[in-house]
Amino acid sequence: MTCNANWPEIKSQLRPGQTYTDIPIVVVRVFKRKLALLRKILKEMFTNCGPLQYMIHCVEFQKRGLPHAHILVKYASDCILPEDIDAVVSAEMPKNEDDARLVRRFMMH
Repeated sequence: MTCNANWPEIKSQLRPGQTYTDIPIVVVRVFKRKLALLRKILKEMFTNCGPLQYMIHCVEFQKRGLPHAHILVKYASDCILPEDIDAVVSAEMPKNEDDARLVRRFMMH
């Protein structure tokens, strides 16, 4: 998960002439709240795979100063097929050039 300086929760807190680098506490609070929501969704997403055994995440800061998280999830059962994961997670550049531009701008570091 990568923080986006254009999230409305961040942009609404900017004063004229400010950028996200001027309000790091707001950026981190918004990111933390969205990360918590993503973790909740991941806990509930694959309920047919038994109880969640563990979930771990590591937050890093990109060279631009925005946080991003790597998340590892393990369920009690190995009932998730690779195709199920591939339907949710992707690590390839989109074919649509507008989408590819967004990936290069916001997701690559």
